[in-house]
Amino acid sequence: MVDISIPNVLYLNTNNLTSYSEGLYQKENNLEIPKNSCYMLSSYETKWPYSDKFITIIRDNDGRYHLLNHNLFVDVTKSIFQKEKCNYVYQDVVPLISYNEWLKIVKLFKKKTKSVRSKEYLKIFNKNKNWNFLFGKKTHKISFNQSFQLFRFLEISSQEEFNSFLTLKKFSLIPNNNWNWKLWNNGLNKINTHFSKFQNKLIYSGFVKNLKFYKLHLKFNIKDLKILIGRIDGRYAGVISINYCHPDKYLNFWKDYKQFKNNNIVSLPTNEIPNILKLPKEHFKIFNNNTIDIFNKYVDKFGKQKNIGFFNKESETFLKFISTSNKYIKNLPIKVIIIGSNNNGISYANSIKNEYKNHKKTKKKSYTN
Repeated sequence: MVDISIPNVLYLNTNNLTSYSEGLYQKENNLEIPKNSCYMLSSYETKWPYSDKFITIIRDNDGRYHLLNHNLFVDVTKSIFQKEKCNYVYQDVVPLISYNEWLKIVKLFKKKTKSVRSKEYLKIFNKNKNWNFLFGKKTHKISFNQSFQLFRFLEISSQEEFNSFLTLKKFSLIPNNNWNWKLWNNGLNKINTHFSKFQNKLIYSGFVKNLKFYKLHLKFNIKDLKILIGRIDGRYAGVISINYCHPDKYLNFWKDYKQFKNNNIVSLPTNEIPNILKLPKEHFKIFNNNTIDIFNKYVDKFGKQKNIGFFNKESETFLKFISTSNKYIKNLPIKVIIIGSNNNGISYANSIKNEYKNHKKTKKKSYTN
């Protein structure tokens, strides 16, 4: 579970997936991200997937840093911008997938998997022509999240819940412990890749439009794009994003956020590093009973410093891990802990680069015709 590959930086594996060490690397007393990279950080979660504060760090082809106060995928020119600007997974709530598109994907996917339930629930879907019987009238499309969550409910919900769907059309997109998660993780979750193709154009469009709006598109090489997804809040259980932990983290985040004032963008002077990437001057020790005591520099969403609240309830396992004596690496002096495999960031970057290639090919054909 532990991988120490750079001095001062402790990488922790999660769910047998290694930490994404390529995304954050140490240079002197700072962390840095590669050129042509974007690091999107949400903080002070309100209601999933929304947060109260957001910083996107952009590093252009010249190595200069720029800060945005929103998710880079949310088109700043759209009317939906103010509502969605701090959405951690913006594309997961935008209506994308029609009834027929969802049904086609599910039918093709089910041919490759054995499912006792599919014959029963597909009878109901084949009798209907739109989403009205499930999501109400005038629902023409549903989001990526709704698409896979509905399929997940139909396949792994409790038998009682499934029977309720068959008789009363009742369903829930919110999972619980009674569901058959072993079945979901044994291959059914791969349906996400089929639904995700609808996300790609949305992600690419918002990304490119924002680069042009902020006049950064000429300073950015999309072919070398890397995207990092992270959360400032003390969540250290997931594997879809990079989370890093050190005592000055909240203080540094606020130093950056205060620079926005009434602007959406702040371009830092050449060779200046965002505060959030600066490491503490002093080492701290982990794997002992006093580890938690050093994390007392929490700054709340109003910018007020407090001595409580650095970690949330989801961090219980992580807290026990770093505060338990480990005879092999006890009192190891480090400056930052990095956990998470950045699965979402890698997926977003690949989809944007693929859309970029397709766009270039289409544009080239139009010139030759």
